[in-house]
Amino acid sequence: MRLDSPAVRSLEADLDLLVLDTQPTSRAGVASVLRRGWVSCVLREADSATAALTELARRRPSLVILELNLNGPSGLDFVRQMVALHPRLRMLVFSSCQEEWYADRALRAGARGYVMKSAASKTLLEAVAQVLAGRIFVSPAVADLVIARLATRGYSQADQTAILSDRELEVFLLIGNGFGTAEIARRLRVSVSSVECYRAGTKRKLNFANCAQLVRAAVACVLAEAAPRKPDPEAPPEGTPWIAW
Repeated sequence: MRLDSPAVRSLEADLDLLVLDTQPTSRAGVASVLRRGWVSCVLREADSATAALTELARRRPSLVILELNLNGPSGLDFVRQMVALHPRLRMLVFSSCQEEWYADRALRAGARGYVMKSAASKTLLEAVAQVLAGRIFVSPAVADLVIARLATRGYSQADQTAILSDRELEVFLLIGNGFGTAEIARRLRVSVSSVECYRAGTKRKLNFANCAQLVRAAVACVLAEAAPRKPDPEAPPEGTPWIAW
């Protein structure tokens, strides 16, 4: 879907976009990129799920663009809540969370697309245009992954963790990144006992005999998904803040 197509341009006069992200620089960067595609659209910002709900009560936007890492309930929880409250609301996830782990979950929760923050700015614009046109948007890498799974009935690391809850997956990946229980609790804004419950649930569901097996598997998963990929020549250099786009 081209940004200058009549179907997309006809929306511009009434286009109302809500950006939900806890980081001010990220919200400003996203707004800057969106202005390149739709100069006269209405752009609103929210720094929390609560603030987003307030904005939604004022006026329902054409599209919500959200990060999954939110303070309090996760972005996936927010997506599910919005599907229940506003079934016709379109949502696009624009996140730093690895798409191999979260794109499928976001789509199943009710989002209409998934873009990583490491993508080129034109990818975000294309995703917004596709979702506004009523289509689903994922990266070629995620599309290829889905096709490969269907063709080979493969059992990748991400497939193995599909039975985990969203919180269990978050804890599992944080363990794989070397974080201890107390730090995981701080990052997720939950109690230490809650983290221990999520870890125990993961150990049970994945049939690990002990915590050492869980840690080894978590590290292996993180390392496997961190394998080098073909770089996007139009993506910003690693570490470039969104405001610099």
